[in-house]
Formats: sequence, structure tokens, C-alpha cells
Amino acid sequence: MKTFRETVYDNIPEAMKLQLARVPFQALQIMDIVRQSHILFSLDVAKDLAPYLRRIAVDYCLFILAQRDPSYSAKIELNKKKNSRHVELTFGNNILTASFVKDCNELPRDAIFRNELIEQNPLLPYQEIETTKETTDQQYMILTYGGEYSTSIDFVNLKFPLKEGGHITYDLMPFAKLNHDDGIAPTENTDQDIAIELKNFIVQNKLVQ
Repeated sequence: MKTFRETVYDNIPEAMKLQLARVPFQALQIMDIVRQSHILFSLDVAKDLAPYLRRIAVDYCLFILAQRDPSYSAKIELNKKKNSRHVELTFGNNILTASFVKDCNELPRDAIFRNELIEQNPLLPYQEIETTKETTDQQYMILTYGGEYSTSIDFVNLKFPLKEGGHITYDLMPFAKLNHDDGIAPTENTDQDIAIELKNFIVQNKLVQ
């Protein structure tokens, strides 16, 4: 008999795991496009902006994914302290946010500001359920990604934070590697169009204040 999280993870179609695994790499492409779109991004001082740009680019890719695939829906939400916005992606009974972490074993620091989501994770870490039993409980998960540099992705994981503490991790990198050589730009538009779309996304959703 499988644990609840094993069942949740196994029930995510491989096509969805592949889409989610691609998101951080799509974001890197967007970062490259934005850096090349304005002379200011070629300056050394722009390196300080990289973490913010990376976070917004990842959220943008999640948002675009929901626009293109009706299996998903996305909305912009404030965290508990109301000092930051993020995209929440919903598919089936699952709610997903995305965060950068320095180590693949880490849980994002900002996850503590989303504990209202963690609180709704319904069962204990290794509680078993019948795999044929349907559940309507929403399950919160975090797409974590990271690397030694802001321009590299060394791992992509799907983490289930537990209200009892800790988290359960599944490796999505094998799915990401399936698309290593694919063209994964998020739109068919020109680089300039993509840069404009990202700017509009930031302004409309007040992602930078």
C-alpha cells in the first residue's frame, strides 16, 4: 500500500511532470532574452537583480502554462505577511508554487510564509491509503530548483512540505533532461515581444513594489 504523497505524485501524469520540470529552464531563456533587451542588464550591477528576475520569470512561465493548457489554472496571491506576491498553479486537487533553493535538500525559506497552504496538507507524512480511494483534499507542493549560479539549473524537485515538519522530495530532473535539447521558449513571439509580455505581467500583477 502506498503512502498518501506517493499516491499524489504517481497520479500526476508524466506529461505534467515534464511540463513542470521544464519551467526553470524556460525561465532561464526568458532571463537571457531580458538581459539582451536593454543595455542596463549588461552592467555588473544588474547581477543583483538576477534573483528577482529569476523568480518572476519562473512565475511567468507557470502563468503562461495555465493559459495554454486547460488542465491548469493560475492566480496571483499574496503571502501571509503580504509583502510578496507569487503564482499559485492549480491542477486537479494540487496547489503548486515555485521557489529557488541553494541545496536540493532545502525547503524554501519563504515556505514559512505560506503555512496556510501547508496546514491544508491533510495526512501524516507516511500514512497509507488505499490507492483506489478518491480524495478531494487539496495537496500543497513546491517546485524547487537551483544551481551554483543564477544562470544554471542543477536540480528540479517536487517537494511536499509537511505541517508536522520536514518535507518529502521527488526528483524531476530526469523529466527535465528529456527536453534538454528542445527549443523551450514560452511563446512563438520575438524576443522583444517576450520582454514586453514579461514587463506587462510584472506591472499588471504588482510583482515588484
